[in-house]
Amino acid sequence: MSYIYRGAKVSLDEEQPQPVSPRRLRLLLVDENPTARAVIGRRLSHRHYDVTVVEDGFAAQKTLIIQPSDIILIDMDLQLLPAIGTMEKIRAAHPTPPR
Repeated sequence: MSYIYRGAKVSLDEEQPQPVSPRRLRLLLVDENPTARAVIGRRLSHRHYDVTVVEDGFAAQKTLIIQPSDIILIDMDLQLLPAIGTMEKIRAAHPTPPR
């Protein structure tokens, strides 16, 4: 049995192919504020990112060695290792972005 739904023919007799979901983007969130990490991390997870959360630039560098990220979201007001210094170190260690 088949029917027309919004201009498309749909068959009930045969199994419909499932859409292929693209790989979720890996996002590294770097923020010293635990509340900001929790809120932003949760909101990004709900937007279908694979979120890894760390508290400072040193932890970000260590995490990227083990687990590459597609996106790095970093607080510009980091105290221990400033954001610009963190990004310079990350770019020196990882000159080519992951694919």
